[in-house]
Amino acid sequence: MMRKICVITGSRSEYFLLKPVLTHLQESSKVELQLLVTGNHLSAKFGNTLKDIENDGFLVRGKVDIAVEDESADYVNKSIALGVSGISGQLLALRPDIVLILGDRYEILAAAIAALTLRMPIAHIHGGEKTIGAMDDSIRHAITKMSSIHFTSHESYKNRIIQMGEAAEHVYMVGSLGAEIASTTDLFTKEELEADLGLRFSKKNLLVTFHPETLSNDSPLEQITNLLKSLEVMKDTTIVLTFPNADEGNAEIIKTLNVFVEQGKRRYLYKSLGINRYLSVAKVCDAVIGNSSSGVIEIPSIGVATINVGMRQEGRIMPNSVINCAINENEISKALDRLYSPEFQSTLDNITNPLAQKDTAKTITSILESKNIEHIIFKDFVDL
Repeated sequence: MMRKICVITGSRSEYFLLKPVLTHLQESSKVELQLLVTGNHLSAKFGNTLKDIENDGFLVRGKVDIAVEDESADYVNKSIALGVSGISGQLLALRPDIVLILGDRYEILAAAIAALTLRMPIAHIHGGEKTIGAMDDSIRHAITKMSSIHFTSHESYKNRIIQMGEAAEHVYMVGSLGAEIASTTDLFTKEELEADLGLRFSKKNLLVTFHPETLSNDSPLEQITNLLKSLEVMKDTTIVLTFPNADEGNAEIIKTLNVFVEQGKRRYLYKSLGINRYLSVAKVCDAVIGNSSSGVIEIPSIGVATINVGMRQEGRIMPNSVINCAINENEISKALDRLYSPEFQSTLDNITNPLAQKDTAKTITSILESKNIEHIIFKDFVDL
């Protein structure tokens, strides 16, 4: 009998990481792939990326809409509640042998809660990491304790999961899917991007991706304003911006980004570029600037610098191509000066991504195909 594996995705960035695993699972003769879609994928505000999944040739077995109309302070809690209820119903209908999830967003927390209470084994990708400036850090560790199988991107993250009481035989260091995707994706040329996206690159080019820093005392409006003030003085520079994710405060950021684009030349804002175009734009640019995990996980694999602002990614393992700075105009300006310095530019020819491993997606698939899952949900806490 084929093993049924249900993969749950709730955001564009996490789907793009899962895509090679989905491809391997779909092609496997040992697995029946069940794909559930929720979160931002079903939102026009964030590009309705469900269509991208379907265009990639994947059959969507279920959709769970967790959108909340109001922007109240507890809309995330309301979305989690909708997610737990809706995903639970879908899982009961599909009856998977394993539920595969990635990351640390609240949509994925809802999926983990639903699978846990239905006694369905959870396999989790990207556990053991630290991101001190976001509540995602706590969500990620909570999902780890709900999961039975763990796929980590670095040996230190594997050790951290074992430190959390998880059995070592169920923790696998496989490397980062994002690093593998970035190093193997065929990228568009500068000319192809200009024709496809309707933009014009300049002498200098920057790609900006900024999300709310959910544990900061500063408002998202203050955070994004500080970043954009440091960019608006850049001359002969094309600035490509992408939408933030669906964290609290994203509406303020989107509004501010729109004003920034309207008030300047060669500024372009996109809801969702897709992984190929995102990496291709990044490759043309001098740096990715913001606080997205892509800047410290994927971008080093294409030999491009990152200016990582604020605390959202603090705690992650980073290569020397990442310049860290505080979210204030002066510090960001200093980071931009360092970016364009001959000394720093000379280091970009020899970037080594510490999260890169060979055949990450294939290894994850192989383990999911063959792992003995009998009694795996009965977990003891392993003391060190």
